[in-house]
Amino acid sequence: MSERDTICALASGQPPAAICIIRLSGDRIWKLAGALLDCGLPEPRHATLTKFRDEDGNLIDEGLVVFMPGPHSYTGEDTLELYLHGGPAVITHAISTLTSEPGVRLAEPGEFTRRAFEAGKIDLTEAEGVADIIEAETNAQKAQALRQLTGGLTEQYDQWRADLTGILALIEVVVDFPDEEDAPEETTAPVIRKLTRLIHEIEEALGDRGIGEKIRDGFRIAIIGAPNAG
Repeated sequence: MSERDTICALASGQPPAAICIIRLSGDRIWKLAGALLDCGLPEPRHATLTKFRDEDGNLIDEGLVVFMPGPHSYTGEDTLELYLHGGPAVITHAISTLTSEPGVRLAEPGEFTRRAFEAGKIDLTEAEGVADIIEAETNAQKAQALRQLTGGLTEQYDQWRADLTGILALIEVVVDFPDEEDAPEETTAPVIRKLTRLIHEIEEALGDRGIGEKIRDGFRIAIIGAPNAG
């Protein structure tokens, strides 16, 4: 198994359903589209109605297909999404046909998001946000996951990094120009002020971590008592 195989997976809920989405990512999409889709490789970012066939030319289904060329896609690779009827027979036939092609395999759990992370499309906090929003059952969980997913935490961390860089620059003034009489006094107060604020913000964020974990994980409550008592 190669990590650069073209991967495919059912991206929608378990069948049966009215519609299913099968997602593919990798460099063999051009060949797959030419061999299995009547329309060939569709125009990028346009939903195209086409027939989807197996390697023997047997019709699997008719549906929509959307092609998103890399690097401007979720994974940074060429990506193809098939929108087919969501019956078990259609899904099984479609996925078995795709994975029978050389260099194409089923994606491992979370592999699309991992490839997005490796391609620099998302950072670690955003990758965690993807998992959290999929599991979110309450509005509070959803709001917290969306903050991660849309880069809210990343913006905060980037600001802290910029603040630390600025503080370091002020300290280097004293180190590089020790003979300047006014430098220590002019530098010390801003450094202390900025560090104090930064420490307070980080401590506040760490204090909120437990709250965030409770929102994400919820509470486990045991109901104990005699049966049929109320």
